[in-house]
Amino acid sequence: MKTNLYCPYTIELLFDFFNEFNIKTNEKYTQQIKDKVLDTILEMLNNKVIFVSEKNKNGFVIWDEPKEIIVERINNMWSENTNFQDFYNMVWFGYENWYIEALKKEGFEQEKIVWTNFIEKDIGDLQKWIEANKP
Repeated sequence: MKTNLYCPYTIELLFDFFNEFNIKTNEKYTQQIKDKVLDTILEMLNNKVIFVSEKNKNGFVIWDEPKEIIVERINNMWSENTNFQDFYNMVWFGYENWYIEALKKEGFEQEKIVWTNFIEKDIGDLQKWIEANKP
């Protein structure tokens, strides 16, 4: 579990995952590189922590498909030569309301805490906490 990605408001676009995996935007995106991100997206979807959407003229439309199909769609849109600016039109991520609200009940205030300290001190095992709190 990549704990820093679970910090609310950390990811919004696909390239927001890159820092966690040392992915460079000026290199080809091999399937091995993509799989690191895609596996994490699938994990976060399975944990019901994030949702995936796309932006159109009416705003954001949440993808209402099986998680595996969502990951496959992202994989298909993301070529090895994707230009950095293309990521802005590809896919958007958001954190589920239940997750943000449950963290707030634990004392999470994004501006005032160090995420890793908050997890260690207040949450403990984040995976267990998610399992106990997710809908």
